[in-house]
Amino acid sequence: VDDYCRCFLTDASGINKSDLILSLSAGTYSYKICSKVQDIEIGGIYFVPVSKISSYSETVKGKEIKHGTDTVTVEAEHYSLKSDSYIRSANVQKNTVTPYKTYKKLLNVLSGDSWNTAGQKVLWNFSVEKSGLYELSFRCSQSSNAGKPVFRKIEIDGTTPFAEFESVTFPVTGTNEYENYTLCGKDGKPFEIYLEEGSHTISMQVTLGGFREIYDEIISVMSEINSVGMDLKKLSAGSVDANRTWDMDVVMPEAIPRLKAASERIDSVYKKLCDLSDSGATFADSLEYASSLLKKLLAKPRVLPNKLELLNVGDNSVTKFLGDVLSQLISSPLSID
Repeated sequence: VDDYCRCFLTDASGINKSDLILSLSAGTYSYKICSKVQDIEIGGIYFVPVSKISSYSETVKGKEIKHGTDTVTVEAEHYSLKSDSYIRSANVQKNTVTPYKTYKKLLNVLSGDSWNTAGQKVLWNFSVEKSGLYELSFRCSQSSNAGKPVFRKIEIDGTTPFAEFESVTFPVTGTNEYENYTLCGKDGKPFEIYLEEGSHTISMQVTLGGFREIYDEIISVMSEINSVGMDLKKLSAGSVDANRTWDMDVVMPEAIPRLKAASERIDSVYKKLCDLSDSGATFADSLEYASSLLKKLLAKPRVLPNKLELLNVGDNSVTKFLGDVLSQLISSPLSID
C-alpha cells in the first residue's frame, strides 16, 4: 500500500506486547534514526502521552447506548494491510467456509500458517450503517498444538477499546476445523463495542499473551544453566576425562545449588503452562524431560563437569529441551474465515 501508516515503535523481535516507552524530563532532545536494512520514508514523528487502557467494566460503566441493528460480515481473506509480505490467504475446501464452490478452489481464509509469529499484524476495513453497540465474533481454526491457546491483540480504528483486548485468547478448535467464537468476558457475556455509523478498521496482532512471562522465565533459566556450564567447562579445561572426578562442594560450591534452583524453576514453569492450557501442556513435555535430565545429572555431582553435552552443549541437553519449548510458545497460528 503506497500510503503512510501511523504506528508505535515496538521491539523488532515482536516478543514484547507493549509499545516502547521513553521517559523524558523537561528539556531539548535530539534523536538519530538509522536505516539498517531497508529504505524507509518517514512522514512524521510524534511523541504522545502514555494512556492507561481502561477495563471493559470501567469503559461501559453507567453508559446506556443503543445496540446496532445490522450484522456486518468481513471476509478475512480480504485484508487491507499486513505487516509481512508472506502473510497470505489460502483455500480451505469445506462447505462450512465462505466463499465455497464445489469444483473450484477459492481463496477463502486468512492462513494461520503465514500469520503465527509475535508482532505480525493484519488490518481490515469495514462499515456499519447505524451507530450502536456491536459484539465481535470470529469463524476461526486454531490447531497450533494439543491444548495450547493462542493470543491476539485487537484494535478498533487504531486503538485498543479496553484492556481485555490487549490479549484475547483463542482456544484450540482442532485441525482444519472452523468454529464460531464470540469474544466474551469472564462472566460469559459478550463484549460490546460502540461503533459510529460509517467506515472503521479492525486489526489483529500476534502476541504471546499469557505465555509472555513464561517465555522470559525460560530464557532466564537457560541463561543460568549456560552460565554454570561455562564455569564447569573452565574447571575441566574443556576436556572430558572419564577417570577424573571433582569434589563440587570444594571446587565450585555454588554450582549444585544453582542447578537445583533451575530444576525447581523448570517444574514451576511446566505447572503454569498446564494451568494456562485446556488439556494439559503436552506441547511442553520437553520441560519434563529437561527437569528429569537435570535431576539425573545432579544425582552424580562428582562427574558433572564431564557431562556438559547433557547440560548445555549437546543435541540432547537440558538447554536444547528448553529451547524446543520456546519455539512452541512463539508459534501461534490462527486461521480466520
